[in-house]
Amino acid sequence: MTRKPQQQGSAESSETLRWFAGVPIGTNPLILMDLGMVLAILWAGSFVFLIFLQLLFGKTLNRIQISAAVGFASFLALFIIGAFLVISFLIFQNRYVALFRFDSEGVFCESIRKGPGSFRESMHWRPFPIEPVLNAAKSVTRMVPWGRIHALEPVAGLQVIFLKGTKKTLMRIYCPDQNTFEQALAFGRARLFDRFSGEGNSSASIDDEGADKFD
Repeated sequence: MTRKPQQQGSAESSETLRWFAGVPIGTNPLILMDLGMVLAILWAGSFVFLIFLQLLFGKTLNRIQISAAVGFASFLALFIIGAFLVISFLIFQNRYVALFRFDSEGVFCESIRKGPGSFRESMHWRPFPIEPVLNAAKSVTRMVPWGRIHALEPVAGLQVIFLKGTKKTLMRIYCPDQNTFEQALAFGRARLFDRFSGEGNSSASIDDEGADKFD
């Protein structure tokens, strides 16, 4: 079973939430949206670049040259899609493990490559409960302090919380179940409220997209 959020601490230290979540890759709507955006930019960029080179050196442009540019851009996009499918489903079995920790300093995330597992683990489209990985052979860690976080944007249907900075998303928080999602969201709201209250501004609002903003 997934390790549920654990509250720890004393009178001198804030509570801590910590949990593991299985994160789908090739069937993850958020990752697929990112991939689609990258493919669109890549296709358009390569097409425009080839047309520019033709106009720069060839001085003329005809239907055959435009078709060649379209073909190359499409081939490049298909190659990226093929590589993504191989990496997602063959190498990672369509999932990796993420360890999250909320504490007084900020939000910690460790992305862990999991070894072979059951086929059921590969059949998810949103975060799911998974056995803790205690001795990770390969992992990537990241820490976002509360001072950089200005808003929380929850997506309940996906059990994901976006940590927003002033200009971009700093981290995606994947929760394996609704209980974890609600606890993490409550923890983050309380932490940001305390922080901005300490700075003399305790106003918080929720915009039309459901993001908790502290200005």
